[in-house]
Amino acid sequence: MPDKGAAHDAEVVSKLLERMNTLNLHEHTQHVTYSKDVARLLENPKLVMRTVAAVTLGRMGEQGAAHAAEVAKLLLDENYEVRSCAAKVLGRMGVQGAAYAGEVAQLLRDENNEVRSCAAEVLGRMGVQGAAYAGEVAQLLLDENYEVRSCAAEVLVRMVEQGAAPAAEVAKLLRDEDKIVRSCAAKVLGRMGEQGAAYAAEVAQLLRDENNEVRSCAAKVLGWMGKQGAAYAAEVAQLLRDENNEVRRCAAKVLGWMGKQGAAYAAEVAKLLLDENNEVRRCAAEVLGRMDEQGAAPAAEVAQLLLDENNEVRSCAAKVLGCMGKRGAAYAGEVAQLLCDDDKEVRSCAAEALGCMGKRGAAYAGEVAQLLRDEDKEVRRCAAKVLGWMDMQGAAPAAEVAQLLCDWDKEVRCYAAEALRRMGKRGAAYAGEVAQLLRDGDKEVRSCAAEALGCMGKQGAAHAGEVAQLLRDEDKEVRRCAAEVLKRIGEQGAAY
Repeated sequence: MPDKGAAHDAEVVSKLLERMNTLNLHEHTQHVTYSKDVARLLENPKLVMRTVAAVTLGRMGEQGAAHAAEVAKLLLDENYEVRSCAAKVLGRMGVQGAAYAGEVAQLLRDENNEVRSCAAEVLGRMGVQGAAYAGEVAQLLLDENYEVRSCAAEVLVRMVEQGAAPAAEVAKLLRDEDKIVRSCAAKVLGRMGEQGAAYAAEVAQLLRDENNEVRSCAAKVLGWMGKQGAAYAAEVAQLLRDENNEVRRCAAKVLGWMGKQGAAYAAEVAKLLLDENNEVRRCAAEVLGRMDEQGAAPAAEVAQLLLDENNEVRSCAAKVLGCMGKRGAAYAGEVAQLLCDDDKEVRSCAAEALGCMGKRGAAYAGEVAQLLRDEDKEVRRCAAKVLGWMDMQGAAPAAEVAQLLCDWDKEVRCYAAEALRRMGKRGAAYAGEVAQLLRDGDKEVRSCAAEALGCMGKQGAAHAGEVAQLLRDEDKEVRRCAAEVLKRIGEQGAAY
């Protein structure tokens, strides 16, 4: 005789498998029809049936959550996948599932790595009920498995929102024998806001850790801890002389985060501008640019890096000087020499830096204009843009910029039109050349040309007829742009 019960179970599972991706959580009446049959399958001897039943109940909303007690029994299942599945399902069951937080917490000591991680994640989703087991989750920071430790750290941070994460317990792990645990504990404290910042002193002790990764991590965490962390700027500054490249780089970066307290060590950071490692030199230059807001960055030392053998360091030094106001502008001549650099990125950075240096940078507009004929389109584009900035100082050579209106690269043509637009009367003298771009094959160039003419006063308005032709352009954005420009032009535009 066939087993009618087994046949019925198989039929139910078959239906569930077909419907799992189509179940609507708001179709309560359909769920009620299935929930009891589904719950009965939680005791089925077959793994797939128990698993599918649990997952399906988890997707049935209130009707499924009514069977949370039955699902919780699977937390003791002999199969680790079923145990994990049961925990996840309880995590989706809201208040009814969270009532079993204690049972889920027991899985934190499960022999299987995935089950332990899963249990921690689920507790992190259970609100106050799950956060009550933050102490037990913290123990996983000592777990033999890296994935479990990482998961525990993330969950503890989430539990801070519930006010239950035990900062004191986490702080104890700063002295753990495992370097990963020490680093992980520091990171968790760094993300706990005021609760974690209260242990800044303990984290600062790790700045003398034997492991370079731990030292770097401790410095970063202090950088996250606001005033409490910045109080240890002196200790972080000692790492600027660390034997490890990454530690030195990290220390400089963190001091840059620490405001006035960090800026007090600008001179020490400046010494890294001569570091043997190019990444450290570049980072030091960037940090000094940030410290300039505090008036502490030594421009002379940064300027020395304009001659560095590394392309990225030279570029960075130029950018930093461009951000230093008058003190950086004093080195405009040295920056201008990089306009002839072999590296295209360095040439572009030098041009942009000069564009930020006011009158002193604008004095080199002629040299920047030479980049309009550069072999690299990005450099030509940058030069056109910078010359547009320099026109505020009355120094940009409009004739050279106008030549770029015929460049083969569409973006360069756009930048040239935009630069002429910014040049006032001198740029408007080339309104006729700009108007030729109204017939350009690229829609963006046509729009740029129209915009430029709209800002060129009478000279631009003289081409209102050509702009009006764009009202019939195939591209709607070009048509819109033309309509706006004609409104701006005034009487000549009103005629259309």
